[in-house]
Amino acid sequence: MSSTTRRALFATLGALLLVACGGGGETSSPTTPTTPTTPTTPTTPTTPATTARITLQVVAPGTLYSGDIYYRAATSAIARSAFTFQDGKCASGPGSKTCTIDVPIGQTVSIAANDQQADIYFANVAFNAQNVDPRSLQSQFASFTGPCTTPERGVCVLVANADQTVTVNYKGLSWTRVNFIGSANFQFTISAPAVLAISTNIKPSGQFIIEEPIGGQFANQCAAQLIPTHCYTLRTADNTTMQFDAVAPVGPQPQGSPGPIAFKGFQDACASAGSGSSCTLTGSGDRLVTMKWEYYQCSANAATNPLWKFVPGTSPQCALISP
Repeated sequence: MSSTTRRALFATLGALLLVACGGGGETSSPTTPTTPTTPTTPTTPTTPATTARITLQVVAPGTLYSGDIYYRAATSAIARSAFTFQDGKCASGPGSKTCTIDVPIGQTVSIAANDQQADIYFANVAFNAQNVDPRSLQSQFASFTGPCTTPERGVCVLVANADQTVTVNYKGLSWTRVNFIGSANFQFTISAPAVLAISTNIKPSGQFIIEEPIGGQFANQCAAQLIPTHCYTLRTADNTTMQFDAVAPVGPQPQGSPGPIAFKGFQDACASAGSGSSCTLTGSGDRLVTMKWEYYQCSANAATNPLWKFVPGTSPQCALISP
């Protein structure tokens, strides 16, 4: 074989080897590896709440005692008169506090707030301001704040469709002091709303009392002269009506006196009644009422009567004083 033939043969074999080994032509880009897909975690279904929490925020200023607060959960509203049993209560106590109620979703919750000794108090004992105010143990329901409907006084009704907060507000009671000048005779008529309570003894029509002098003993205690004498103290709740009527004193008079002594009028909270014989007060707040009658001032050796001093069977030794 000639040298020319051998070179041609080697060239042909080289070309074949180059093609077989991938040489020649266009170069292909390497393929990027595919990233594996992360599997999706299944979503857990949310379980609906089965109960709702009702928070009672009880507000009683200072050391004031709140009343008991009862609740019932039912399919419809419960009236106070139908609270023959309760599902629970937030008990009376001093100062503000928080109570919670857990009830099934969708239930109707009725809340009945009670007064704490808000009945009419009437006494001929003066309150000494140097002592602890006894009203710190007593209070009256004032109002609800929150998602309430109020079908009657002191009752809140709501539907427990979610957690909710109801504020129950309490306030103190009022003092009315009654001072006398002179020879007193009177009639006091006091009417007030019913005390809020869960009891079969409560009269829904309200409270009503009439007070008159307790015979000679009381009149002697309050046979005041020119210095006003504190004769009565009344403790009442809001929306109380007090009517003070002056009555002509009864009993013996000094010999030779010109006739029955007269009522001379009102002062202080009843000043607008002037010399009239009747005064009516409503509303709330601490107040003072002063009532004035004429009276006889007699000599030191005169005998004593529960209403007047006089000397029986002798010429007059008494002077008529008109305050």
